[in-house]
Amino acid sequence: SKMQLLIDHEKAEAEKGYQSSLSTSNFLLNQLLWLTLLAILIAISISIYVRHKVFKYQTLLHEEKEKLQITFDSIGDGVITTDINRNVVNLNKVAEEFTGWKTENAIGKPFAEVFCITSAITGKRAKDPVEEVLSTNGICLLENHTVLTSKDGIKRHISDSAAPIKDENDITTGVVMIFRDVTERKLAEDALKKSESRLKITQSIANVGNWEVDLNINRVWASHQAFKIYGIMQESSHLSFKTIQDIVCKEDRPMMDEAFRLLLEKDETYDVVFKIIRKDDAQQRTLHSIAVIERDENGKPIKMLGTIQDITESKKREQEILYLNNHDVLTGLYNRAFFEEESKRLNNERQLPISVIMGDINGLKLINDAFGHAEGDKLLTGIAKILSSCCRSEDIVARTGGDEFCILLPQTSSETAQTICRRIYKICENYEDKIDKEIFYLSISLGYATKEDSGQPIESIIKLAEEQMYKQKLLERKSMHSSIMSSIKATMMERSPLTEEHEERLVQLSMMVGRALELSDLQLNELELLSTLHDIGKMSINDNILNKSEKLNDEEWSEIRKHPEVGYRIANVSPELVFIADFILCHHERWDGKGYPQGLKGESIPLLSRIISVVDSYDAMTQDRPYRKAMPTAAAIEEIAKNAGTQFDPDIAKVFIEKILDT
Repeated sequence: SKMQLLIDHEKAEAEKGYQSSLSTSNFLLNQLLWLTLLAILIAISISIYVRHKVFKYQTLLHEEKEKLQITFDSIGDGVITTDINRNVVNLNKVAEEFTGWKTENAIGKPFAEVFCITSAITGKRAKDPVEEVLSTNGICLLENHTVLTSKDGIKRHISDSAAPIKDENDITTGVVMIFRDVTERKLAEDALKKSESRLKITQSIANVGNWEVDLNINRVWASHQAFKIYGIMQESSHLSFKTIQDIVCKEDRPMMDEAFRLLLEKDETYDVVFKIIRKDDAQQRTLHSIAVIERDENGKPIKMLGTIQDITESKKREQEILYLNNHDVLTGLYNRAFFEEESKRLNNERQLPISVIMGDINGLKLINDAFGHAEGDKLLTGIAKILSSCCRSEDIVARTGGDEFCILLPQTSSETAQTICRRIYKICENYEDKIDKEIFYLSISLGYATKEDSGQPIESIIKLAEEQMYKQKLLERKSMHSSIMSSIKATMMERSPLTEEHEERLVQLSMMVGRALELSDLQLNELELLSTLHDIGKMSINDNILNKSEKLNDEEWSEIRKHPEVGYRIANVSPELVFIADFILCHHERWDGKGYPQGLKGESIPLLSRIISVVDSYDAMTQDRPYRKAMPTAAAIEEIAKNAGTQFDPDIAKVFIEKILDT
């Protein structure tokens, strides 16, 4: 029974604990529910508040946008904005009116389609301001005299500018274009230019005279400066029409009469350039005159007001500049730019058939190297004269490159072009036979082609003529080099009476040395040619230096020392001489390395060059020269022996002295 009481007590305590725990759980659950409800209420309140604020801000933003659009549309100038892709974003009312485009239709269209502008001067499309802004990232001012053509075809003169639209990071996001109608101002400016004020301004310009014609009584008044320009003694302030007509050159009178008629009848600008023969000194002068008409209230002409200016000198300078722009300075022929323009101008049906002759001077580089650029220039001018003499005045003869010439022959058949080429060749051949010729050599390779069909591009005809010329040049290359070398050799002999004898002695002595050294036949042949042409480079040296009797100065010696290099260049471009080019280059080198031009030493100097060095020095010492008398043979031999091992190859010097000179 005690045990039962204990069990009942424990059950009672457990029941009591359970009830207590249940009561606590219910309390916590109720608290959580209230908190959740409170959170929901707070969220609803915040949402209502935010929506209220957003609505308020949207209303304000809409109101601001409305205000901005009103302001945008109220601007008196036209405004167009674009995006970075050059498409229209917005137009204001003025822009809609000027372009003829409604905003809703223009948005998204390319700017150039909506804003159609041309130059009032050329009539061509003006530069795109949006394109200019986006390419330069700067402000663009429209061209002067820009015309905007609306969608309806209405034209307006406009001016103003375009600028980039940038975001907060200074990045361009589009372009804003602002423009205004200046049509009335432009018309006023044009009218002003025709007014008397235009003439009054010129009164302050030096050497400008003024004149007036009273059209009611046909009386001419002229200022003191006008009398001076005409070369007429001033006895009063008035002149007769006949006096002025008498000094105007006859060929210009019809032009002046026509300009006067157009001014009176159509109010066209009187702006004429004409020539006169001055009364006092009979000089021909070029004058410039402008004039306007003064009318009464009924529009009847009552006066002609004008200015006169002597522009002779400026006209000369203008002609000189024009000449230099169109001509080659050296030859006086047209230049490449003029040739290309004329080939376009004459490329039409009326000029068919059009023939083109292309020419290339043979051996100009060789001539420049051998004789200097002065002789090369003579060759160029000589060829230019021949080409001009074989063509008509209406033909275009041009120097289009260093040694290239082009001839454009309008209304010329292929047969005639071929005849002209043959004529040019014949003159060059005949020139070679002249005894008193100024230019020692003339040769040119020619090619021609003819355009007979209007569908043929003139460029292809020019290219075909050039190809024919190069083929001809290849065919003539061998004979051309032989001809040049023959001319060079002949000129060498003509320049110095000592040369031929000197070369003969050198050939004889050098061949003796070669045989003594047991050279091969090939080496002996090369040595013979080298003996003849080792000084070919002296063709580039002025005769005054070569034949100078006094001691040469440093500058003159510098010119003399260039001849091995010049000779090397000449030989190197000639197939028959190329194998002795190195020997020519080295014939003034010394055994001790103190020679020129390379400072070679010992056996690094080619053998044939070492032989020529000894033989040439001996002959120079034993013959009279402009600057000294000949040295006795014994003294020359002593000099060779003395310089063996320094200037000369000691073995060659020994052979020369002991076996050739028999000492």
